[in-house]
Amino acid sequence: MNNHWGDLATAKTLERGPLCVGIDPAWENIPNSFKQDNLSRCEALRNYCRFMIEHVGNLVGFIKPQSAYFEAYGSEGLKVLSEIIKLAKSRSLLVVLDAKRGDIGATSEAYANAYLNPTSGSDLEVDCMTVNPFLGPETVMPFIDVANKFGKGLIILARTSNADAGWIQDIPCQNGNVSTKISEFICREASKNTGDAGVSNIGAVVGATYSEEAGNLRSLMPNSIFLMPGIGAQGGSSEALKNGYIDAQSRTGVIVPVSRGVTCVEDPNISEALYRETIIKRIQNLNATLRLR
Repeated sequence: MNNHWGDLATAKTLERGPLCVGIDPAWENIPNSFKQDNLSRCEALRNYCRFMIEHVGNLVGFIKPQSAYFEAYGSEGLKVLSEIIKLAKSRSLLVVLDAKRGDIGATSEAYANAYLNPTSGSDLEVDCMTVNPFLGPETVMPFIDVANKFGKGLIILARTSNADAGWIQDIPCQNGNVSTKISEFICREASKNTGDAGVSNIGAVVGATYSEEAGNLRSLMPNSIFLMPGIGAQGGSSEALKNGYIDAQSRTGVIVPVSRGVTCVEDPNISEALYRETIIKRIQNLNATLRLR
C-alpha cells in the first residue's frame, strides 16, 4: 500500500469500519480517577490520553484529537498532543487533527508544514487535518499543495453539523449556496489527486445532521472522503451516512467522528476499570451499528 491518504483511509475503513474516536479532553470531562492529588493537570491529561489510545487502538482505525482542548492546557498540553500523535501512529491508527486552521498566504503555508510535512521537523505531524475555507481559495491552497506533495489528507469544511451553520452556508450564490460553491471547489481539487482506490486525499466535512443534503453534496464531490460529525449528541442520522458513501456496498468514503458519545460519563467518580469497560462497550455498539448492511 502506498501512503496516499485516500488509499490509507479506504483500507482502514474496510479493515475496522468508519468510526473515528474524538479525543476532546476538557478538564471537567476527565474522570476523577485520572486526577490524583500528586499529579499536575498536564500529567493527568497525559495519563488520560494514553489510556484512551491504548484502549481504543484495537477497536477503531481513526482518532481525532481536537487541538483546542490541548492548547487550553498551554505548552505542556501541546506536548501531550505530540505524544499521543506518536503513540497513535505506533498503534497503526490514522490521526485526523481537528484544528480547522484557516488563514492566508504564508501563514497557511506555515500551518500546513507544521501539521502535514514529515520533513519539517514538527512533532505535530498527522495523517490528515481539518481546514476552514471561509477566507477564500488562498486560505486552502497552501494546505492542498503540502498535502498533495506528501500524500496527506485534508478535510475542508463544506456543510457543518452545528445548528447555526446555515447563517453563512445557506446564503444563495450561483448554482446553489455557499456550501455547494465550496463543494464545487473541493471537487475540482480532489479530481487532481486520487489514489489507487479512486479516492482523493481532499475531502469535506459534511454533517450527518443533513441527510438529503449529504446526498446532494456527494453528487458534487464523488471522489472525496466525507468526515460526517453529528452522530450521537447532535442527532445525526444513519440515513445521512448512507447518502454520504462513495461505495454503498463497502460503506467506504465516510469517516464518522464521535467524541462525547464515547468518552463522556455522568459520574465523575467512575472507576478506571468501569470507565474502560464503558468506552469499549460504546465503541463496540457504534461499530456494530455503522457496519449494518
